Amino acid sequence: MENIPVTPFNARKGKSLKQVDSAQFESIQKVSRKIMPELSSTQREQSFAEVELGFDNAEAMAEAARCLECGCQANTNCDLRDYSTEYGASQTNIEIKSDCDWQAIRNSDTRQKFSVDNSSEFIVFDANRCISCGQCVQACREQSVHGVLSFMSNKDGRPASRPECRPNFGPNQTLMGDSACVQCGACIQVCPTGAMMDGRDRAQGRIENLKIVDTICTYCGVGCKVSMHVDEDANQIRYVKGGDSPVNEGMLCVKGRFGFDFIGSDERLTTPLIRKDGWLQPASWEEAIELVASKFTSIKQSFGGNALAGFSSAKTTNEDNYAFQKFVRRELGTNNVDHCARLCHASTVTGLEASLGSGAMTNDIPSIKHSDVIFVIGSDTTAAHPIIASHIKQAVRHHGARLIVADPKRIELADHAELYMAQRPGTDVMLINGVMQQIIKNGWYDMEYIEERVDGFDTLLQEVMSPSYALDKVELVTGIKAEDIFAMARTIGTAKRTAVYYAMGITQHTTGHDNVRSIANLQMLCGNIGIEGGGINPLRGQSNVQGACDMGALPNNFPGYQKVYNPLVHQKFAIEWDAPNLPTETGLTLTEIIDAACKREVRGLYVMGENPVLSDPDQAHVLEGLEALDFLVVQDIFLTETAQYADVVLPSCSFAEKAGHFTNTERRVQRLNCG
Repeated sequence: MENIPVTPFNARKGKSLKQVDSAQFESIQKVSRKIMPELSSTQREQSFAEVELGFDNAEAMAEAARCLECGCQANTNCDLRDYSTEYGASQTNIEIKSDCDWQAIRNSDTRQKFSVDNSSEFIVFDANRCISCGQCVQACREQSVHGVLSFMSNKDGRPASRPECRPNFGPNQTLMGDSACVQCGACIQVCPTGAMMDGRDRAQGRIENLKIVDTICTYCGVGCKVSMHVDEDANQIRYVKGGDSPVNEGMLCVKGRFGFDFIGSDERLTTPLIRKDGWLQPASWEEAIELVASKFTSIKQSFGGNALAGFSSAKTTNEDNYAFQKFVRRELGTNNVDHCARLCHASTVTGLEASLGSGAMTNDIPSIKHSDVIFVIGSDTTAAHPIIASHIKQAVRHHGARLIVADPKRIELADHAELYMAQRPGTDVMLINGVMQQIIKNGWYDMEYIEERVDGFDTLLQEVMSPSYALDKVELVTGIKAEDIFAMARTIGTAKRTAVYYAMGITQHTTGHDNVRSIANLQMLCGNIGIEGGGINPLRGQSNVQGACDMGALPNNFPGYQKVYNPLVHQKFAIEWDAPNLPTETGLTLTEIIDAACKREVRGLYVMGENPVLSDPDQAHVLEGLEALDFLVVQDIFLTETAQYADVVLPSCSFAEKAGHFTNTERRVQRLNCG
């Protein structure tokens, strides 16, 4: 073992000896392999004895020492090996006499032995490789703030000192799969020895020269940076690591780290499909494109541009959305273009646009740590936006932020909150207006800020100072104790920096617009707009809701929220796009398009990256509309429920196969790179 080469090398067997670079071993004496002793041919003819006689102990140990392949998955990314080489650490040799009692050594307490924990779906924990460095515990408790891993006891349950201790997932040696572990994989990313490994990667010895592609996770609106490690020979992603970005600071959720198998799925669409004789059948791109063009042209000529419509997508790039809405307006001649934001954050856009002039998140994600108070309402943040939840828990744990949670369901963040309130569903406006009344009554509002920057304060006073929002009335309607409402008002009103985070619990409601306006009024009342650590922060669901809206995939807006009915705006785009006949009237929304299809007012529909059969309200109504269409085109990566009703299906690229940009929930424009 003392002759190990000092230059790092990929400890992986080549397919042939010629693939091994002999220059790495010039300083090592060449030793021929031992030849297995065997019975002679004469002896074999005369008996049924074992042919191979086997090595003696010395020969076996000498032959075993020749192996150049490390069986660990981390053999090309082992910090322990790299640091040992860098600092010249030597292995402590234990002399074992040939006549020693091997069984006694195996049964002795000189070395702890652990069973491998394979109970998790994604992560394997082999404590025998663990050096008790504590990085996994640090990542779990301090960074991700899940608090599952800890140093508690050694294998027999006794309290143990750090060197002999291994991380545990709970009391009584709880297995990972039976614990509260959320499988975020932070432990895998920081483990220096391969004790924590991706359980789905069964290869012993990773290929060292993987292509590293920095891109963006597209599962939700947070927009975490990821590094895809791509095996170009196998044309697959081997594993994913969290990237160094202010958004996620290296953290990922279980989807972002492990949810990339769909890219190589056998069910991916790879060729266009055209419906013939009632069945979708493979076709060439030329045939499919010509059919789409001729059908849409025919419908437009017969019934006008408004008989056509398009569904854009919050899961595709800004470039895709810009091109799609331009195609619908310029070529199809209609403003009937919309996407799924209509179903989730449309009330955010209208509510914040009316209050602030812009329907978007006012602050960035890194500013969470600067908040004095964080108010979460209508958001199961840990489930829907796990990285945002980790940032919030970091702010509470490390920066002294005070957390208030208001949600009819007790969410995970409530366990970290100073105050949790379970209001009755649909009473959000009552709660927030009641809080504002108490803030005004006690003089906790920011009058200087209001006088300098806010309009309509007198109108707000007339509304919220009504006896209808007195504490006893609010308690009766919301079901929250009056003292808790007052405590919330005092906490928010007296804090220097309060940030509000909400999601679809606020917006997906008949009073969604009013809910958002109430939140905006609360933040303006306390002077929390335009400051670091404050603001109104709607958490977008899909990965590019913000970008799709920005790019104009809305029936009333050109790109940049410029109104289609504004003559000056219309003229500008008509000149820029060389399209003098651009439509001037506001188009139909997503749900209105389905209604119009049922009435045969819309006859042709192009769906890009959306699945309205699964995601839109009233599935039976959606199916009725799709079946009433003369022509339906669906562009997607899978044969979705909607695609099964299409006349033409066009394959598309996944996020790992295209370049472009996404705009995340905080309005950060980020580059998507092709793997």
